[in-house]
Amino acid sequence: MPHSSSAPHAVALIDDDSPVREYLRLLLEASGRYRVVASVGSVEDGLRLPAKLTFALLFLDIGLPGLPGSAAVSQFLAARPGLAIIMLSAKRDDEAVLESLRAGACGYLLKGDPSESILRAADDAMAGGAPMSPWIAKRLLGFLRAGSGTIASEAERQEAEKLSARETEVLALAAEGLADKEIATRLNLTRSTVKNHLASVYRKWQVSSRTEAAVRFLRTNA
Repeated sequence: MPHSSSAPHAVALIDDDSPVREYLRLLLEASGRYRVVASVGSVEDGLRLPAKLTFALLFLDIGLPGLPGSAAVSQFLAARPGLAIIMLSAKRDDEAVLESLRAGACGYLLKGDPSESILRAADDAMAGGAPMSPWIAKRLLGFLRAGSGTIASEAERQEAEKLSARETEVLALAAEGLADKEIATRLNLTRSTVKNHLASVYRKWQVSSRTEAAVRFLRTNA
């Protein structure tokens, strides 16, 4: 993605491995699109960051001591609505991934992913997408479709029927991980129209995040 003339997005990093945090800081800031405003080693320190220190994107290690990843996600979103959270992990853990995504994280990356993938994930998150490693995306989809404890309830299936045909189309593409701009191009819509359709879905389903809506969509269409 080319450099933007707009101000760089503010980012926070939470990982107990300081070399990982420094690598991410250098990578993100070298792109010219991001500015790291906070870099701490624990969820507790992250939650103590002053409210006046605003940031749009958070990279969060899923395996930190203390709060589990999913609980940390819930607390950050309660304190900072609209925050995009990308989970990071050194290992593959289906259950931790699923719980964090259901809690509202927008994406998941392995720490061994290439630098280009990390930057692309950040760009996708800021564009309203759901960035994930290909391995994670496939595992998550397979996990949900296998019905591993995530079968949709009858009430959820009835709620799915309340969506318009266009809302369903938009949500299906969002569940595939496409960003708003890509959905708009695919369906010949404006980006604002895509956002409006997704906002309508959130309202009808009483969910608070794109990922939560996508997970429910996958359950109801398993």
